[in-house]
Amino acid sequence: MITKPTVLVLGAGASMHLGYPSGRSLMVKILDDVLLENSKYYSTFLLSLPNTINKQFINEFRNALYFSGMGSIDTFLEGRPEFDLIGKLAIATVLLACESGPLLFSKDIDNWYEHLYHAMVDTSLESFNENKLSIITFNYDKSIEWYLFTALQHKYGKRANEVAKVMMKFPIIHVHGQLGNLPWQSKDGSSYGANWNDVNSLHNAAKGIKIIYEAKDEDEAFAGAREMLKNANRIIFLGFGYNNTNIRRLMMNFSARNGQSIDGTCYGMTSLEVSNVIGKFSPFIQTTDNIPIPLSINYPNYTVLQFLRASINF
Repeated sequence: MITKPTVLVLGAGASMHLGYPSGRSLMVKILDDVLLENSKYYSTFLLSLPNTINKQFINEFRNALYFSGMGSIDTFLEGRPEFDLIGKLAIATVLLACESGPLLFSKDIDNWYEHLYHAMVDTSLESFNENKLSIITFNYDKSIEWYLFTALQHKYGKRANEVAKVMMKFPIIHVHGQLGNLPWQSKDGSSYGANWNDVNSLHNAAKGIKIIYEAKDEDEAFAGAREMLKNANRIIFLGFGYNNTNIRRLMMNFSARNGQSIDGTCYGMTSLEVSNVIGKFSPFIQTTDNIPIPLSINYPNYTVLQFLRASINF
């Protein structure tokens, strides 16, 4: 059981072990697998578009995205709101195709979900909610919820509705929305990986997406996330890109207190980039005694699973 109040903050890197793309990879997949005629997902994507969007507009979108010089589609759409709908449908097309229930439980991947799950399960299904763990995710995918739901159902041999009651109490916030709902979240919810090539599923998924520039400081999701951080003793950033806007929205009005700590992954970062990340947190980590709480952004060569095994004692 996790007895120390802990919040995990997830970025795109936290889902990459399941085949989900990074911000840059997502843009490449959209350019090559969605927007080119006869490409991998083009036909399904085309069917999802309203009649007002023709092939010429698709080509204009691809051309603008390709030559924008941006590293992600999110930052591109911030300056080109006329492409908002087609952009979200393109994002949903790529990400829904990544949903694979069997892959979630593959023994051939560095699955940090399994590592976390082992720290949380006890003698009964009901005891799962006694874990003092909350999750804030900037990702649209619902992989971690589906993993926990499926694993709990099979471990304890319970009916889906019994596990759903437990999962409804599990505190997780998607601050930028999610790719539609799961069955226990709404009546029109669908199972993970069930309808990636279904037009209605694409529309529902696209509606759930909130690009960075659309999110507001005062959004209920960010307010709830900040409340989670305030009550946590341990804050852990996993696969996070440390975008300035995202850090500010999360940490604004954060009052550090003795007993708190912040840890984070930095896979692939240089020492200078790590120093810059630490600088971004500096304004938020001073306690009222003017003593900073422990902050560790470390292990640039470690995957999320390796980082957790090396530095986090659940």
